[in-house]
Amino acid sequence: MKVLLGGVGRRDPVAVDGTDGALLQGVSHIGPSVVYLFPTAGGSNSTAVNGTRTVEAIATRWGAAVRVHLRPLALPDPTDYGAVVAAFRDGVRAARAAEGAGAEWHVMLSSGAPQFRLAWSLLVLNGELPARCWEARDPNYPGASVWEAAVRVLAEPAVRDRFRDAVRRCDFAAAGEAARLWSRQAPEPAGQTRAAWVARLMGAYQKWDAVDWVGARDLVRAQRRAAVGRAAGGELRAALEAQETALEQILTLKPPQGRWLEGAANLIDLYHNARRRERAGLYVDALARVRRIVEGTIYAVVRAHGGTDLGRGTWALGAEIDHRLAALIGSGEQIERTAEGHMRLDVPPGLTIVRTLRPLHKETTDRLVGLMDHRNKSIAAHGMDPVTRQVVQRALDEVRELLTAALAESPESYPFSVAALDALAQPLTDALL
Repeated sequence: MKVLLGGVGRRDPVAVDGTDGALLQGVSHIGPSVVYLFPTAGGSNSTAVNGTRTVEAIATRWGAAVRVHLRPLALPDPTDYGAVVAAFRDGVRAARAAEGAGAEWHVMLSSGAPQFRLAWSLLVLNGELPARCWEARDPNYPGASVWEAAVRVLAEPAVRDRFRDAVRRCDFAAAGEAARLWSRQAPEPAGQTRAAWVARLMGAYQKWDAVDWVGARDLVRAQRRAAVGRAAGGELRAALEAQETALEQILTLKPPQGRWLEGAANLIDLYHNARRRERAGLYVDALARVRRIVEGTIYAVVRAHGGTDLGRGTWALGAEIDHRLAALIGSGEQIERTAEGHMRLDVPPGLTIVRTLRPLHKETTDRLVGLMDHRNKSIAAHGMDPVTRQVVQRALDEVRELLTAALAESPESYPFSVAALDALAQPLTDALL
């Protein structure tokens, strides 16, 4: 079904010499089933009368074959470009909602004030109206009286590519903005709904990336329940279910009215958070997360073997840890205690404890300590000592070894990893279509 949109000018429906105006030429050339006319109402330049006459002329010439809607716009000044754009935008949205999916949109640029042509072109170029545009000339001049203008929806492929690339870069803010843009320019309401759904999911991923696990869980759950159309397909639905489960497991590590406890669920999540930071090129952020993962792993292992957190990094070590550490006395290891027998778990002694309890190689712990020093030097240099991708990748590889040995769980299979996002990039992009 073809739908033609156009403003109404002073040469509509016919000129003074009796020749057809641009709108009648457009209806004759394009052959629409539906026409929306937008005359101006109010002010000395009103074209409301011309609009009524154009409706009558179309009815006389094409009868019931063409359904016409007359939508006067409150535009006292048709040269006010901003007001024209706003009025046409509202008119376009109403028309698209009324006609639904399957409509083929056309716009007659030549009817009305020059500002009308600019306004229509802007809406089309921005992707808000996926239409073919037409121009008309006075039939008294030589050449074709109606021809297609070189105005296209330039944003359509670029927006989808921008979205997919942003997901793969783990830039969920940019991905969400691209999805919102697509929701405004999708050619049918169902596509608009799906794109808005994708945009909200990117908002959930932003919260997840900001370590707002509660907010992320709530939004992921809401989007899983609200999934429609292509977004409700098996691959996406299974991914959202796995993501919601992972977030639920993290939330079990926060006692009521207490701070987060370190455990496999949130430490592995932070590991993948660091991997996403590395993918996004945020190397200092990634290395900062490595430090927190190492500290958290030490605390998790000590707690699992009877250690008690006394606050401010000081721990009372359990009997099992004390027994094993006794064997290190005289070995050169720096195991220092407070007068009460407690230990402040800085990274080097903390990793020594972990190594006595779990099958962790000394080479791994030594490399981790060196990488922590690199991170500290970068901070002390206020960013003048850069962190490179290679350093971050080495640190993350060592952290993977630490997590695998210390927690006895592989961190590789995770529903919010860079690999999982790579697999989801195309299904999420397809959901925009």
